[in-house]
Amino acid sequence: MGNEEGIARWQAIQAISTQNTPFSSLPFARALARHCNKKATLWLVADNTRDLASLVTFHRKQGPFLRVEVPPFTPFTSVLCAQPEVANDALASLANHLADKFDDIRLHLHPGMQDIRSFKWANWQTGPFYTYELDLSTYDVSQQGWSTGTRRNFKKNKDLYKINRSASDLEQIVALCAAGYNRNKRQFPLAQTQLLNLAGDLLTQNMVRCFTAVDATKGTIEAGVAVLHDGTKGYYWIAGSNPGPAMTVLLGNMLPALQAEGIQTFDFVGANTPGIAEFKRRFGAILTPYFAVTHTPNPLLATMLRIKRLLSA
Repeated sequence: MGNEEGIARWQAIQAISTQNTPFSSLPFARALARHCNKKATLWLVADNTRDLASLVTFHRKQGPFLRVEVPPFTPFTSVLCAQPEVANDALASLANHLADKFDDIRLHLHPGMQDIRSFKWANWQTGPFYTYELDLSTYDVSQQGWSTGTRRNFKKNKDLYKINRSASDLEQIVALCAAGYNRNKRQFPLAQTQLLNLAGDLLTQNMVRCFTAVDATKGTIEAGVAVLHDGTKGYYWIAGSNPGPAMTVLLGNMLPALQAEGIQTFDFVGANTPGIAEFKRRFGAILTPYFAVTHTPNPLLATMLRIKRLLSA
């Protein structure tokens, strides 16, 4: 993925970048490459005196084409800028360099990266996505920021579940997540063993906290969340539940626990599907946009993808 000098330079940018997340960390990149069959490459943008930006791409070969992808369970690509005042020049240089090296590129930018003119000026396609973020530093544990119905649902059902925190529940959390995809007739983007091994690696790095809601009568795990975190920000990373109130009860207990342990912001990781977005909205979080930027510099592949979109319309 990079030599020792390159990794050290990347980590120096990471230490000061406001776009830093667990998804831009060395442990995450290495675990993803190891367990999900992804080729990882580290890129650095520098001027004559300093490093300006960095990126880790995950790419694969598809026939004769080399394509940069956003891996599953990775909401944000690790585009990091050292300082805001150099961002436009750094991103322009990065966009041009990637276009020279790859046939197709897709990046999901950090929500803090709202100025995407550099990509537009380089003729990339851009479009918004959304997530919900909750400020835990001011979170009211009395749940006054929740919707009335969600608050009522929690109070009515909170005694039906016990809340557990055990790394041994990770496999069940992954299984609940996969079951949710199946119920919605969506293909699970990884083999369950791949996701379990990825999360297990990060668990050993103290980057994952596991929470489950257990039916107090049956003893079965009805909801679970593996929270990926970097110490101050937590992510609703791997999550799933059986139909019913278990996830609401779990979140009602999990959010105050994360707050007490120093997590200042909680990201619900995506608000782009109507039912899921509405569920997350009801916990008082703030809708936050972020951007996907894409480019297909290879004209043959661009034509093929355009025809594919027309045929599927």
